[in-house]
Amino acid sequence: MVAVALSLGIRLHLQHERNSPPKAASRFATRQERTIQLHPSGIRFQVPQDWLEWDSQFHNNFHLTREELQRVRTGAGEWDSEYGSVVNAALPFEHCAAHVGGEGWGVEGVSFGDLQMRAYVTDLSIREILESIQGPAFSQAEEIAKPEGGKTGSQAHISASRDKDWQRATITYPLWYGDYGGTAMVDFYMRDASPYRLVLVFMETGVRTDEKSSILDSVLLAAR
Repeated sequence: MVAVALSLGIRLHLQHERNSPPKAASRFATRQERTIQLHPSGIRFQVPQDWLEWDSQFHNNFHLTREELQRVRTGAGEWDSEYGSVVNAALPFEHCAAHVGGEGWGVEGVSFGDLQMRAYVTDLSIREILESIQGPAFSQAEEIAKPEGGKTGSQAHISASRDKDWQRATITYPLWYGDYGGTAMVDFYMRDASPYRLVLVFMETGVRTDEKSSILDSVLLAAR
């Protein structure tokens, strides 16, 4: 009887492990040419060919292991510092499985016109994610966009919509650095990928719509 109970207990434990949300340390990704696979979910998507060409020269735009991800947790310098603060206010970084882009991030970046993205595998519900975007993340964007000279009124904006199979939330805010600036966009795309939720976050100035669309159209959820 003891052996039977022990065997049953082991089987129940293994079943619980399979059905439980992934541990933070288990979020990572692997790459085969243009295809990024998120672990442990098995979700896949493809990045633009140009991103591989950048990687072949500079080796600084694919961050897939936990060690690599930790190095890009926050941004640095202009634009990426603000992007990082808004995104990190929205989602736990421990749920991030990949950070990739058209060029380097933070101190490795060379322009503000590139597209950066993060892929999250999370056990949070869509409602919880939206509440966090509309609350802490938008508050962070409002703080960034505070008008100078004590003027009142927020210059940050947020919208929500449906885009095919995705729930979408978009935060925009102005950024100015003395003699240049523009509008920053943090675009969240969410969908159920049972037992997880997939969140793709795009950070850009709104000029990389073709790249963004190609990534979204390439997403393949794991077979259930």
